[in-house]
Amino acid sequence: MQSVCVNFAACCQTTDIGMKKINQALKTLPSLKNISISFSGCGGITDVGMQSLGQTLKNFSFLQSFDLNLTWCYRITDKGMSYLSQGLKRLTLIKDLSLVFNECYTLSGMGLYSFGQVLKTFTSLKTLFLDFGICGEIGDAELCNLGEVMESLSHLKKISFDFTFCNRITDFGMEKIGQALRNLVCLQSISLNLDWCNLITDAGLQNLGQSLENLIRLESIGLHFTRCDQITDDGILYLSQGLSALEALQSIRLNFAECPKITELAQDELYLTLDDLPSLKETAINFGGDEYE
Repeated sequence: MQSVCVNFAACCQTTDIGMKKINQALKTLPSLKNISISFSGCGGITDVGMQSLGQTLKNFSFLQSFDLNLTWCYRITDKGMSYLSQGLKRLTLIKDLSLVFNECYTLSGMGLYSFGQVLKTFTSLKTLFLDFGICGEIGDAELCNLGEVMESLSHLKKISFDFTFCNRITDFGMEKIGQALRNLVCLQSISLNLDWCNLITDAGLQNLGQSLENLIRLESIGLHFTRCDQITDDGILYLSQGLSALEALQSIRLNFAECPKITELAQDELYLTLDDLPSLKETAINFGGDEYE
C-alpha cells in the first residue's frame, strides 16, 4: 500500500483519543508515499493529538505527499504546531505539502515560525498549499518569515496561500512575499487569498506586479483581495503591468469585490492587458458587479 486517505470531517465527537488510534494504525504502514488526513470541524482535537501525529510522522521516511486538514480545530495552539513541525522535519523526500488550519484562531506567529524552520529544508518541494484563514494573530512578521523560507524552495511549481481575515497583514508583508516570488522562476501556478486584509494598499499590488514580471513560466494565477478597500486604480494598473509579461498564462482569476476606489478606467485597462495575452484561455474577474469572462 502506497496511499492512505483518512477523512473524519465534521465528525464533531472526534477527540484526541480517536486521532491517536488513527496514528497507531498509520505507524504499521511505514512505506506509505501519500497520506491525506482530515479532521475538519473536529473541535475536540487539541495539542495532545498533534503531539501524537508529530510522533507518527517520524516513521515515514518515504513519504512524498502529505495533506492535513484541521479546519476549525480551534483548540490547537502554537505548541501543537511545534509538535507537528518536529514530525514533518523527517519527511526529507516530500514533494507535495498541504496544511489547512483555517479558523484555528489560537495559532500565532510562533507556530508558523516553527513550521517555517522545517519548511526551508524541503528542497525537493514542488507543491505548497497553506491555509491560515481567520487566524487573526498572523501578520507581517509571519509573512516575512514565510518569504525568507520560500527563497530556498527553488523547485516550487505550485503555491497556494490563504490568509483571509488575517487583517494584521500590510504592504510590508506583501513586499516580503513578492521578493520571494521573484526568485521562484519555476512557478507555474499561484493562488493568493488576502480577502479582508484591509491594510493592504496600492503599494502591496505594486510590489506583487513587479514580482510577476519574472515568472515567465506561470500558467495559472488567482488573486483575491475582497474588501481590501484601500486599493485604488493605481494598484490595478501596477498589477496589469506585471500581468502583461506573462505570455504563458492560460488561466486567471481576480477578485476585487467591495473595493470601492477601483473605477471602470482601471478595470478597462486590465481587460485590455488580458486581451493581449497570447495563451490566455480562462478568465474570471470580479470587481463587485458582473464577472468578466
